[in-house]
Formats: sequence, structure tokens, C-alpha cells
Amino acid sequence: MLAGIRSFRSSLRFRMMLAMNAALILIMGVFVVLDYNREYGEHLHEQVATLEAEARVVVAASQQFPDRAQFQNYLEKYCAQMKMSASPGHHMIVAGPDDEIQMRAHQRGTPEMEKAMLRAARQKNRTAQAPDYDVVVGEAAHGDRRVIVGERLDNIEHLVRSQLISRLTSIVIVCAAIVLIVNILLSRLVTRPIGALVSGVRAVKDGALGYKIGQQPAEEFQFLANEFNAMSSALYRAETLRKSQMGRAAQVQRRLLPQLDSLRRDLDIHLIFRPAEEVGGDFYDVLRLPDRRWLIAMADVSGHGVPAAMISAMLKLLLRTHAKGDASLSSMAKDIDSSLGKLLLPEDFVTLFLMEIDETNQHVTYVNAGHERGLLLGAHGRTEVLGTTSPCLGMNLFEGPEWREETVPFSPGDVILIWTDGIPEAMNEAGQFYGRERLVAFLKEHAGQAPRKMIEGIQAEVDEFTEGAQQHDDITMMAIGVRRTDAAGDPSN
Repeated sequence: MLAGIRSFRSSLRFRMMLAMNAALILIMGVFVVLDYNREYGEHLHEQVATLEAEARVVVAASQQFPDRAQFQNYLEKYCAQMKMSASPGHHMIVAGPDDEIQMRAHQRGTPEMEKAMLRAARQKNRTAQAPDYDVVVGEAAHGDRRVIVGERLDNIEHLVRSQLISRLTSIVIVCAAIVLIVNILLSRLVTRPIGALVSGVRAVKDGALGYKIGQQPAEEFQFLANEFNAMSSALYRAETLRKSQMGRAAQVQRRLLPQLDSLRRDLDIHLIFRPAEEVGGDFYDVLRLPDRRWLIAMADVSGHGVPAAMISAMLKLLLRTHAKGDASLSSMAKDIDSSLGKLLLPEDFVTLFLMEIDETNQHVTYVNAGHERGLLLGAHGRTEVLGTTSPCLGMNLFEGPEWREETVPFSPGDVILIWTDGIPEAMNEAGQFYGRERLVAFLKEHAGQAPRKMIEGIQAEVDEFTEGAQQHDDITMMAIGVRRTDAAGDPSN
């Protein structure tokens, strides 16, 4: 949930909504301040006019009461009619030209208020500030007699605030409706088209080449959608062509590999061959030699994909070239390395397991050039590890490497297993490797089974371990056994 909130806060939609709403709030704030000042000024002007009219009435009445006591009595009765709720702090004074107070209407006013009233009478806006409140006055004069009528501004301020709150409520409702409409329009005109573009990019990233974005409401977004659709279509066509070409390349590579079905009458051989991509860098070959001998090769080119497949094709050609005659495995490996080293890039190399099975003499000779160690499982519990005898091919060593051969017994019922590093390095979703120890333990546990059964078993075992995780490297494994022969020399099951 927190991740979703963070994602929304960082989105363009949120930022545009924030900017739009902040602008509306700022405009509303400026409007409230201006409206308050306008209303306050209007009511103040009206109140000054009212107080001045009241002062003029009192001045006119003063001419009918020349006696001071009679005029004082009139003021008292006049002000007694004023209600404090309608005219808070209402007070009236009669002053001379020098602001000396000649008469007061009653004892309600304080000296501070009277001083404020005299100051307000000299101000253009007829207001002044007392210690705890503001006052407004109206003035009328006749001769040397000035009548100043004043009251506190509480009513005006309360009235303006009440009207402002009522008006502000209406403004908030209108602004909320505007914000809602703007956000809906913003969503339709901006955020939805951007969301459609983002969805299209994600779809293409996830492999949905050819994904199309629909019609957009604005010309600019429609232009982007058209360009995206053109790009997506171009990628789809390019990927379709690439798959077609890679499919043909995979067919060519499979035709370069031997067809084992035609060999199984004489040699019990089965394998797994599973490139990580359409084509791969794992290579194997089986050649029938004179005198019931077999030449078997398995190689693993560094990397995978097209470059590795091209190197494996060159390796097949070199193997067939140097396998002629009675050349030893060590000289054959040396000649292949010498030729291959001239063709490989500096960062490329090849591991090679090369072996010759001699059915007549019942032994196998091998050269392991940096390849995965193989395993020979004897029919009677014997186990031989077919370890490394030479460095990898294509290393371009300054001094020629030693190409050493090893020979071990190999009788009917025995099984030899060789593989590339794609099997021990098979990875599950948790990032764990299948591992050589697990592989060897499984093979030893199932020793005595026929090559086909062992291949089927290890294939199921690796598939179960990886649980459908993406394959990162080419996988190849071969199991070879020699069939028993009858007295006439024919192979038997």
C-alpha cells in the first residue's frame, strides 16, 4: 500500500493535480482577502453615514435647547433608546473646537473610548483604535459645538465575517466542483493517454512486440501513439524475421550433429541436448572407426547463441579433418587446438572431451581438455572419474601444452557419462545451482541402469530442480554403453 502511495505521489497525474489545486486555492485565498476588504469598506462607509446622520439630528435638536441642562437631558433620553446589541459601545460627546469635551450623553463611555472618538473624527475613514477595540464615528457641527457619535466596530466585523463565511461556503462548493471537473478532464486528456503510452512501453518490454495503442483524444498524444505503434510493428517484424532465421539456423545445427538412431544397433548411446537459445555452443559428434572402435567428442564453447554455434560448426569441421588415419587423441587435440586458436577471438575458448572406445580390447582412451570431469560407472560397482588431462582449446599458450591421454577399462555393462557445465550450473528460481555433487550422487545412486534410463532420470531430476526457471546455459549430457555380443559377434540387447 505504501509503495502504491509513493508511486502515485511521484506520478505526473498527482503533480498536475497538485499544481492545479494549489492554483485554485491561491486564487480563492486572494479572492477572499479582496472580498473581505471590499465588504468591510462598504459597511464601514454605510455606518459612518448613519452616525453622521445621527449627529446631524442631535445638532439640529441642540438649537431648540439653548439651556445646557435641557440639552443634557435630551442627550440622556436619546441615548437611552439605543440598544447595546444593535449599537455596541454607542456613545455621544459634544466637543469644542479644541477637542475639549463639553458634554457626554451618559457614563457608558470610557476616557479611552472618548480619546479614540476624537482621534477618529480627525481621520479620513473616521476610525481609530482604542486599547482593546476599534471605533467608528460620525460628526456634525454647528458653530463651535461639535457632536461626535461613535460606536465599536464589533457589529461590522461580525457581519462581514458572517457574510464572508456564507459566501466562502458557496465558493468552496463551486471550487470543489471545478476541481472535480478539471481532474476528470485532466484524466481524460492527459493522464489516460500517458497511462496508455506507459502500458504500451511495458508490454513491449515484456515481449509483446506488435502491441498497439488505441485512438488518443489529443493530437500530440495521437502522434506519440502513432510513432509508438510504428516502432512496435517494426520490432515485431524484425523479431519475426529473426525467429525465422534462427529457426533455420537451429535446423542447420541439428543437421551438423550425428543421428544417433542409426548408431544404436552397435552402440548403446543416448543424450540430452538442449540449447539455451535457438542455437547453442554445445557440440558433440560420434564417428565409427575401423576395428570396432568409436571416436566420441563433446565440446562446450564459451558463451552461447549464434557466436558459440558458429565456433561449434568450425569445431566439427576440424574434428572430421584431423580424425583421419590412425592419429592419436593427443595429436588430434593438439592439431585442433592449433587450428582453432587462429580462428577464435581473444576472449573465446573451448573445452573438449575426446575419447576413443575400443570394443575389441575393452578399454577407452580419452583426452579431457578443460572439460567437465566425466564418470565411468562399472557394471560391478567400479567408479572412475574421467578428470582433466589438458588445458582448454584456444588459450594460445606461449609454450605448447601437454596433451596427455588416459586409458581405463570399459566392458559391456559399463556406462560412461559426460556432460557440459550447463547441467551442474542449472539454476532454480531461488538462484541455487544444481551442482556437481548432487549430479554425481544421483548418477551413482542409479548405477547399473541402462544409458537410456539414466538420461531420462537425470533429465527429470534437473527439470524438477529448476521448476521451470529460465535456462541460462546450453545443456548437453551423453550416456554411452557397449552392447554385449554373442558368439558370432553380433550385438545383443
